[in-house]
Amino acid sequence: DFIPESFIMPNEYVKFCQRYSELKDNGEDPIWICKPSDLSRGRKIFVFRDIGELTYDCNVVVQKYVDDPLLMFDHKFDLRIYVLVTSFQPLRVYMYRDMMVRFASETYDTSKLTNTLSHLTNTSLNKYAPTQGQNRPGIGAGCKWNFDQLKEYFCQRDVDFQPIWGRIDNIVNLTLLSIAPSIAHNPPCFELYGFDIIVDKNFKPWLLEVNFSPALGLDEDIDHAIKIPLVADMIDTLQIKGIDAGFTPQGVEDEATRKVYSSRTQPRNPTELTAAQAARSGVPLIYPVPRGFSRREEKEPKEPVPAPRGR
Repeated sequence: DFIPESFIMPNEYVKFCQRYSELKDNGEDPIWICKPSDLSRGRKIFVFRDIGELTYDCNVVVQKYVDDPLLMFDHKFDLRIYVLVTSFQPLRVYMYRDMMVRFASETYDTSKLTNTLSHLTNTSLNKYAPTQGQNRPGIGAGCKWNFDQLKEYFCQRDVDFQPIWGRIDNIVNLTLLSIAPSIAHNPPCFELYGFDIIVDKNFKPWLLEVNFSPALGLDEDIDHAIKIPLVADMIDTLQIKGIDAGFTPQGVEDEATRKVYSSRTQPRNPTELTAAQAARSGVPLIYPVPRGFSRREEKEPKEPVPAPRGR
């Protein structure tokens, strides 16, 4: 129970209509979100209550909207988790130590469902918001945080994030295990995924979607701080050879490429990382869980997560 109720259109339109009517008969009036299955960057996504507002001209996913999200400074946010899969058979999964915390540009308001800047956290939309660049109380001038900022926020409010992180680990593993049998064994291949997670006001994480080839563009300083080390650590984790150890980034025009080359360690033998190597890298192994290696090198807390202090 970690994925909001979802329907694939048009194949499951009748099934959705039946569920919609059932909820109406029970006195419920949930919010739904419609997302094209083959588009990115927030294009053609909209939120609605009335089934009469549901229109689409391509394959879409209609999903029950998580309308009680945990808010920070009255703004909605989600988590972009970077996951590297080097093999599906057997399944071998690495999760990057840092993450992207993405904020909506405007305060959360369910009475204005057409305001995408209040309900969508896609950076491709929010970076063009009128308030972008303005110093919003608590959040700052941009629309992104890193993992350290998120942990500090929770720590200041006496909330232990580790149980939530353990559940996110489980979500990633269970999601990939569900498709592993259908993926052909192909040793030379790998894939970087972007898992989008939202946390509700009860501190329960929900999987919204999984993105192939997540965006690695550098729009803000925080992108440089997260994504350049991500690419460098991914190259090291994959044990990629073929780059001259004596190569220098001088003459490379793209700044991001120079930084990746500069941050790379020397090429190693093309063997899989051991658990100890993974623990020291930026992308620790999370499945299968090596003996003696705990996720994120931190112990699970004994105390339960305290109740949130308001929204």
